[in-house]
Amino acid sequence: MAIQAQWHDMTWEMSMERVRALTSLSTSIGLDIEKNEDSEGAPPTQVVRRKLQTLDIEYTVNAATGVDPRSEYGAWWNRVTAGIHAPFYLGGQQFCACDYLLTEASFAPSIINADGRVVEASISVKFEEYSEEPSGLKADKGQTVNLTPGIQDYYGTERDNTLRITASEADRSRLRIVMGG
Repeated sequence: MAIQAQWHDMTWEMSMERVRALTSLSTSIGLDIEKNEDSEGAPPTQVVRRKLQTLDIEYTVNAATGVDPRSEYGAWWNRVTAGIHAPFYLGGQQFCACDYLLTEASFAPSIINADGRVVEASISVKFEEYSEEPSGLKADKGQTVNLTPGIQDYYGTERDNTLRITASEADRSRLRIVMGG
């Protein structure tokens, strides 16, 4: 048996009993940049945050290769609604140093027999890097919050064109709501 990839208890594998092989895998990571040009004399601010990494997988299953397409999709449906997160392994090695939260599963039958039984289908699953608080700020009502590493204040002058990087007014408003202020 050869296992291509694994997430939680789901495997993409090729064996004598079944064939469930990846046909597509893509991942993405980026930055969110929010600029605030204050017109009241305060220096402009820029907030730079890393977006959560995404992972998209597609594969085809066929009843003739040992995998019932409807049951396979049902298994993914149960995992989406359960909110499960786990590491993803590709070729026996962890793919990135994070857990992935299953956020979506899609089912596209390509062969349906005369009795209405799905014989073959494409299944797409989407994951997002698991983070309890994507903003990096986490607080219970009335609790003090400190910025996490990665968000820092830089003070500069107009002469050297350095921007002050700090939380935006929108983030400060959200934080006041979370903290009950």
